[in-house]
Amino acid sequence: MDIIYLEISKISPHEEVDQDYLIRLEQIIRKDKHLKKPIVVDKTHKIILDGHHRWTIAKKIGLKRIPVVELDIFDDNISVLSFREGIKVSKELVVESGLLAKLLPYKTTKHVWGEDKTPLIEIIPDILIPLSELF
Repeated sequence: MDIIYLEISKISPHEEVDQDYLIRLEQIIRKDKHLKKPIVVDKTHKIILDGHHRWTIAKKIGLKRIPVVELDIFDDNISVLSFREGIKVSKELVVESGLLAKLLPYKTTKHVWGEDKTPLIEIIPDILIPLSELF
């Protein structure tokens, strides 16, 4: 998987973030001064599939760009699972939520890969990118 750099302003979320987790992760990222995983975005719409918290932190601390893996949300290998009872999710809902900025509650969707439903975070490469290179 290729890692590219995209301007943070060109990327859209489709979910809200968990504020408690955001605080904890921000402390870790600021202490480490590195990003250890790229975020995953849909290559056509630039909507986040995995990495809402990392993107939010990058935006908050003033980074101009962020490491990204681009995938096609409509690839047959990608599935969208629901974390929340009563909310039916689909690839179309993810795109619509991102394009219209009608964010779903945090942890509504989980994007997975393949028949074994491996979370995307587990298939993307580890990185060690200094924050200083992203301002």
